Amino acid sequence: MKNIVAVILLGIVTLAIGCSPFTVRHDYDPKVDFNSLKSYAWLPIPPTVDISELTIKRIKHAVNTQLQAKDYVVDINNPDFLIAAHAGTKEQIRVTDWGYGYGTGYRGSYWGYEGIDVHQYEVGTLILDFVDAKTEQVIWRGEVKAVLDASPTPEQQDKTINEAMAEVLKKFPPEVPAE
Repeated sequence: MKNIVAVILLGIVTLAIGCSPFTVRHDYDPKVDFNSLKSYAWLPIPPTVDISELTIKRIKHAVNTQLQAKDYVVDINNPDFLIAAHAGTKEQIRVTDWGYGYGTGYRGSYWGYEGIDVHQYEVGTLILDFVDAKTEQVIWRGEVKAVLDASPTPEQQDKTINEAMAEVLKKFPPEVPAE
C-alpha cells in the first residue's frame, strides 16, 4: 500500500513539473525604445561560470535562433545591445511529512504515523542581461529556472535549452505601454 501511494504521488509531482518545467521572470527599463534595437553581440561569459563549453554553445545557439526569428542580427562591430549570460546551480531539498499512513505490526495492519520523505534535487538558473551598448546600462533581463535532469542526453539538453530560451525570450522585446 505504501508503494502504491508513493507511485501515485510521484506521478502527480511529475505531471505538475511536466506542465510547467520552467519558472520565468522578466524585467526591463520602460524608458528604452526597444523598436530602435536591431543588432546585438555577446559579452564574454566569465570563466567562473560552472557550466560546460558545450552547454554555453547550446545556450548561445538557442538565443541566436530566437532573436534572429525576431529580425535581430549579430553585429560584433557596432551592436545596439550586448548580451551577458549568468548561470548557476543550487542544491535544494524538499521534505514531506506524510503524517499518518498505513503500516503493519505484530497485531496486523493499522493506520498510524508513516514518516518523512526527503528529496534532493538541483535547480539551474540562467539570467540573460541585455545591456545598451552605448550607455552600458541593463535594459532588459530574462531569468529562467528549472529542475535539472541528473544525466540528460545531448538531445535532451538541446530540447530543454531551446524550450527554455523560447520561453524566456517570448517577452522580448517587451510591449512597453504608451505614455
